Amino acid sequence: MTRAYHQARYIEVVQALPELVSDLTAAANIYADEEQATARRYLAQALMMAASVLMQLRHEDLACEAVRQATQAAEAAGDPVLAASAVDRYRWAFIRQGRFGDAEDICVRAAEAIEPKVSSASPTHLAVWGRLLKGASAAAARNNRPARAGELLSIARASAVRVADERLDFARYWAAFSPVSVDAMAVENAMTAGDAAQALRLAQGVQRDENLPLATWTRHVLAVAEARTATRDYPGAIRAVQDIRTLTPEWLKHQKLAHHILTDLLDATSVRRAKQSGLAELAGFVGVEP
Repeated sequence: MTRAYHQARYIEVVQALPELVSDLTAAANIYADEEQATARRYLAQALMMAASVLMQLRHEDLACEAVRQATQAAEAAGDPVLAASAVDRYRWAFIRQGRFGDAEDICVRAAEAIEPKVSSASPTHLAVWGRLLKGASAAAARNNRPARAGELLSIARASAVRVADERLDFARYWAAFSPVSVDAMAVENAMTAGDAAQALRLAQGVQRDENLPLATWTRHVLAVAEARTATRDYPGAIRAVQDIRTLTPEWLKHQKLAHHILTDLLDATSVRRAKQSGLAELAGFVGVEP
């Protein structure tokens, strides 16, 4: 199911998840002791996936309900790190709703609740903690608090260095985290601040690694496309969006930022050049009308 989600096969995930969640709920009620805790952990993971796919499909309220249930299941399983990982989906929903202060606060509170001892914490624990701080940084940047965003991202980067060489189990904790993901967030924060030139300078040092989920990478490439559009590098912006289409065509269709970028590119490009460059065909694929 995690593989299907990352390949943007959202309809497949949506169709399979209700039965999966129902079966895991039944298992959590039938079993006892450690078997019950295991069933609850799986249930929390399935509900976190449900929240994520609902966010991709822009059903924020339903996603928040899935997060609430995931957090309850993780806490009942005695796994506070898993519960904190689920909280990150609230941040995603709150940013979508323009509730930037709430998004930052909930991530910081969840990070404080599981603050690790850096010298002895597991890589997964450090990754979840770092992801929460990275998410809080994104919220602060959108709330026009660049200094706070930079502070939070700096702390997250210190955590990322500790897990750089680890292969994390994303399906279990949705905890994929690395220095690259922090660097990619710095690019996005620069674009949020309106500094496209700085975003492109930072992007030069970002290379994809095995701990970076595909959706995180394509989000980064989309930020680069936005920066190239803002600096009038229209061919570079088109190539970036085309690269995303090659990697995850279905994901691209659901991204409002992609629609805005393609609209801006069409406005800045003649009809003849739009056809010659592939822009017109790309816009049609995403559903943007000239």
